[in-house]
Amino acid sequence: MNKMKFYKAQTNGNDFVIIESDGDKFSSSQKKLIADRKYGIGCDQIIFVTQKNERYCLDFYNQDGTHANMCGNGSSAAALFIKNKYGDIYIDLEVRQGDENVPVKVGSLKEPARAYLDRFRGRDVVKSRAYHIAPPKNIYTAKILGNEVSLEFPFPVQEENILITGNKHLILDMSEIDKVNEFSRQNPDCNIHFVKQQSSNTLRVKTFEKGVGWTLACGSGAVAVGYFSKIQGEINIIQDGGKAIVEIKRSHVSLTTVPRIIYEGEFYE
Repeated sequence: MNKMKFYKAQTNGNDFVIIESDGDKFSSSQKKLIADRKYGIGCDQIIFVTQKNERYCLDFYNQDGTHANMCGNGSSAAALFIKNKYGDIYIDLEVRQGDENVPVKVGSLKEPARAYLDRFRGRDVVKSRAYHIAPPKNIYTAKILGNEVSLEFPFPVQEENILITGNKHLILDMSEIDKVNEFSRQNPDCNIHFVKQQSSNTLRVKTFEKGVGWTLACGSGAVAVGYFSKIQGEINIIQDGGKAIVEIKRSHVSLTTVPRIIYEGEFYE
């Protein structure tokens, strides 16, 4: 019987299993078992943490065993784990990118549809064409102060209402939420976010994440939504699992959350 040390963490209800190992050492079926909430430990995503020179490397996998290019909430939780174990409070995180990180064609909707309300303030805009998007770099800097983790993202790559913050995010108005299955089928490589503006600097967001489904929060999605809104100053992103703060700065976009390490244990296979 094999046993494996793991740590369980959560950020705004987005939960993770953190393992200090190379993810390539685990098969897809093993990853799915670890993430299974009935037969394994259970999580939205698994985070494999390794060290390369002075940098910590993160490798993310979804519940269904597929690779994820980035997870903002997971990176924040991993940064807190690294700080607690190794004492670092300023941490460079290198996130492993998969084959899907090369420029790819994003298919448009088969029929033009009302895709989002311009800045969520009223004008209908149509997403109607295919395009290519180059990925951003994959290095993220985390700063841990007390219980808060602030994570620096490069400016997203944007084409209409799809943004890349490591992962691809489709931004839609909350009025489109009943069409989630249609949008998911036609944009299978995107996380989908339905947004409603609650006040001048507060956005309510519900997220349907590829490889997971409905999820309580999404950190890289919060960055995408905040950047897309172009609200000045701190932007409160209210998701089902809690609040994140996004701020567009001169050289990057910051995501501030309060992750927690819940427990550690051994998994027997």
